Amino acid sequence: MTIPAGTRLIVLVLGICIACFLTINGVECSPSSDAVFDIFNYGAKAEPKFDNALAIIKAWKAACESSGPAKVVIPAGDFMAGEVVFSGPCKAPTTTVEIQGHLLANIDPSTYTSGAWIMVQRVDNVVLTGGGDHQR
Repeated sequence: MTIPAGTRLIVLVLGICIACFLTINGVECSPSSDAVFDIFNYGAKAEPKFDNALAIIKAWKAACESSGPAKVVIPAGDFMAGEVVFSGPCKAPTTTVEIQGHLLANIDPSTYTSGAWIMVQRVDNVVLTGGGDHQR
């Protein structure tokens, strides 16, 4: 089946019009350029008996200091952690925490000084996402 030349011209003109409309209105079609902070790069271990709280906090602090959008990634695997405080204010306009694996709470009560497992303090524009889960 061939497409008539007139139809191809209409599709081409329509495509150009849409591209111009998006450009004029400032719509950006490029993928997200979040700086990624993987907790493995901050000492995390996917071992259920290793407390990864410090690695998560270090990754958060680095993301928080980013000048652009930032993402903390908890990759696939089992990551146990005691108390985690995501504190700000942050320089990053948005900070995403993406849980791809399983975040497990430390069962030792002495690791919790504030009585909470995960806290967010003085931070705006935080996004929690991912297909992983957390268990307390």
